[in-house]
Amino acid sequence: KFKKIKKKRPLIVHYPHSPVGHQKYTGVQSKVKLSGDLLLLGRKEDISFFSNVINKKKIKPVGIPRFDKYWIDKNFLKNNNGFDLGESLRELKKRFVITIAYDSKYESKRLNNNFDKLFDTQLEEIMSVILKIPNALIIFKLHPRRNSERFRKILNKYDKNIWKVSKMHLIQLANISDCFLSASGSGSSYEALKFRVPSIQYWPIIGADVKKNININLGLIKEAKDKDELLKFINLSKDKKNKLWKSQQENFRSNYPNLGNSSSKVIKVIKEAQKILNNQKEVR
Repeated sequence: KFKKIKKKRPLIVHYPHSPVGHQKYTGVQSKVKLSGDLLLLGRKEDISFFSNVINKKKIKPVGIPRFDKYWIDKNFLKNNNGFDLGESLRELKKRFVITIAYDSKYESKRLNNNFDKLFDTQLEEIMSVILKIPNALIIFKLHPRRNSERFRKILNKYDKNIWKVSKMHLIQLANISDCFLSASGSGSSYEALKFRVPSIQYWPIIGADVKKNININLGLIKEAKDKDELLKFINLSKDKKNKLWKSQQENFRSNYPNLGNSSSKVIKVIKEAQKILNNQKEVR
């Protein structure tokens, strides 16, 4: 005989793939309906963006759990098995290390080949700036989906002593960097902000990059409109006490006030939701 088994429904928790905030444009909201019990967000200001797809009471701002110290230490900084730069940390400390979270959009199905020359020119201009920074090393970290290898044809024109391509996690790279570059609208700059590394966005290509950029609007990243501004901001990044970078840090912490204790916040709201779910079962 088969015994009747009471199945317990699991608590369903939604969590966006990125902590990047959402613009407060009238009428613009998420279009994906969510049927779970909880939606965890990085900041409270994003609740309105999702309020049409899930009950507002189920939306809880918790911060960014992966930025809690114990998580970073355990999973990234105390585990150097993935260190692939070919230089010791001691040697790297002698260099001015710039990490670029690079979107290599060559061969993109969404874009046609007319953009390839624009991508070439953009990368050549970025490299022309790096050549002017004494003792600089630029580390390329490719986007997991926008990662065509065709960008190497440009890099191969330059001395291999000034550039590297890494598969290390952005947290590891941010931890050893003096400056951080990213594409328009990228969430990768948050890793840099966590480690108090000056964060700069290089200029977008019209038609290939996002136009609306909340990171700029929130003051989380400094936009370089061309190679001259990029050079200026990189040189300014040598002074971490500059008001530009202090302002970045203040804005980051005001938008994400739970930094450092986000995991405990997550545990608390999940326990509360689980209790509500169990009480509903008892009533039924």
